[in-house]
Amino acid sequence: MNSVVELLIAGTGLSFARFFVLCFVSFLGSLIAGALGLGGGVLVFLTMANVLPPMALVPLHGVVQLGSNLSRAMMSWRQTLMSIVTPFFIGTIIGAAIGAQFVVALPKSLLQLVIAVFILASTWLPNLQSKSAGQVKFFFVGVVTTIVTRFVGGTGVLVGSFVAPACPQRHQFVSTHSVEMTIQHGLKIITFALLGFAFGP
Repeated sequence: MNSVVELLIAGTGLSFARFFVLCFVSFLGSLIAGALGLGGGVLVFLTMANVLPPMALVPLHGVVQLGSNLSRAMMSWRQTLMSIVTPFFIGTIIGAAIGAQFVVALPKSLLQLVIAVFILASTWLPNLQSKSAGQVKFFFVGVVTTIVTRFVGGTGVLVGSFVAPACPQRHQFVSTHSVEMTIQHGLKIITFALLGFAFGP
């Protein structure tokens, strides 16, 4: 067991205790997101921000959230509202291409400031709600939130505010939101890998 943990934390500077704290918070975040549809990602992101360097925070948070959202999406995919997922997916591809041009240019201090402001906004503005759910809107949601997620990691609350009006049932919301966040985090990981981020170490 110890050798497995040592392999997982090699090169991260994490202690055994911090590693297990991150594991527990990841479990708790997935539990919250599974029950409520969103909110767990911000908890995980905030915890990771206290123990990981800023330049590694966003891509590693993407890996953790990909696992959480993908498992949830696979369990409930039959209830996914594909009519809004398709334009969102197209938008995320464009957003990923645009975001890749800027993410490496941010100085460390500015990145920390952007992350801090986003966490505060996500915490104190939980009632952000879109009034419409058109396909064109979801295309632009895909573009904008995918650009934003390159800098601040978890945009689940922001995406969820647009998904909620389109999904009358809670299970439909959880499924659709999970699929969209799986797409977004997956493309984020691919983008960071292409930019040279070493996920292995």
